[in-house]
Amino acid sequence: MTTYKLNQNQTQRSSTLFSSNPVLRRMSKSSARATDSSCATYKGILVKTLYFLAATVAGFALFLLISPMLEFGHHIHSGIFDFYLPQMMVTGVAAIVGIIAPFVAIFAQRTAPVSGTLYTLSQGIIIAAISVFYKGAYSNLIVWAAVITLVIVFAMLLLFTSGKIRATDKFKAVTLTLLLSTIGISILGFIAFLIPATRGFVLVFAGNPIFGVVMSVVFIVIAALFLISDFQVIRETVENHHPKKDEWAVSFGLAFTVIWLYFKVLDLLMRIYSAKS
Repeated sequence: MTTYKLNQNQTQRSSTLFSSNPVLRRMSKSSARATDSSCATYKGILVKTLYFLAATVAGFALFLLISPMLEFGHHIHSGIFDFYLPQMMVTGVAAIVGIIAPFVAIFAQRTAPVSGTLYTLSQGIIIAAISVFYKGAYSNLIVWAAVITLVIVFAMLLLFTSGKIRATDKFKAVTLTLLLSTIGISILGFIAFLIPATRGFVLVFAGNPIFGVVMSVVFIVIAALFLISDFQVIRETVENHHPKKDEWAVSFGLAFTVIWLYFKVLDLLMRIYSAKS
């Protein structure tokens, strides 16, 4: 039975590619390689990715199912925003899980099947909460966001497989710089909001719908570019014969990016809808 080992250059390149996604970064530290009968496959990664996305849909359906049962206690109503305290508590728990679960997947890769499932379920709950809390005002947008996200994913996959976009070191550096820059701007904006002298300046930008739309588009572009890095990671995982258990981490990494992209598309549609209303 033949075993496979990467040479030094291959190992260095694989490590660089894995560093583009925090969920997958720690995988590059392992030098273990599987035999033909137990190595990762494209089919296995696809099935597991679909599983995580299906878990998101399940979380969405679950919250819609239990939401009527949570309509008791303190009622908060403001314009189109309407919810009960128990509903908000469930959503809050989902948000906390959504923050913790990815870090668990990063530092304990063997938990990816469980932590990834919890994360995707929580995101489905949050998406359903948006629909419920706004009394269905954004229900159509939730569906359209899913359609647009799938179109973007397939478009980026086509660009990747055709070789028109490659996950080179320069590509990843530019993508990471864009992400850190936008996050930095957001943090600076939050800090400026806390300072009375600059709060008015921040509110001018925050209240400008065009600025919000532009920022949403920027994040969508960044998320789409990260898909290219994820596709390259998948290729490296399969071609370098990583163990089959690594399929879970790779699949979760891709699902994580797709869900992130979905939320940014939904945010853009909601901003456009609000501006027209």
